[in-house]
Amino acid sequence: MIMAPTISAIADRSIDEDGNTGAISFTIGDAESNAASLSLSALSSDIALVPVSRIDFGGSGSNRTVTVTPVADGNGASTITVIVSDGTETAVETFVLTVRPVNDPPTISNIGNTTTDEDTPTVAQLFTVDDPDGNLGGLTLSASSSNPTLVPNANVSFGGSSGNRTVVV
Repeated sequence: MIMAPTISAIADRSIDEDGNTGAISFTIGDAESNAASLSLSALSSDIALVPVSRIDFGGSGSNRTVTVTPVADGNGASTITVIVSDGTETAVETFVLTVRPVNDPPTISNIGNTTTDEDTPTVAQLFTVDDPDGNLGGLTLSASSSNPTLVPNANVSFGGSSGNRTVVV
């Protein structure tokens, strides 16, 4: 009688976005084949979050590991299926990888130095802002002067909308 290979259980995992699972240990075996001759492969139920190319195996013999690295800034859940094969028969083990979102800091482009005459506002300086988490409309701009006697904070004004902004001092 032909027997299928075996694979141990792999528990569900939760990680923060932009991380990876680290090496998750599991064992494989086969009553008819040497463990070193067994092949491993994987599937992901959400390839936009976890492409198969980002599921890596390590270890040797019957002691193996799998490391899963989701895409940058991705979050959600994906069922990972680990498949062990002896060339004829297969065994599978699935686990759910939950990737928790992380609040990434907003970004602002460089604003160059500028010079102006006394009692004359600067020309509008263009700059951009962005929020990697997609909440561009929720960003708040503020400024503080290193010399409030010369340039009071209230004399800094912002214009523009969305990601394209201006500042006048």
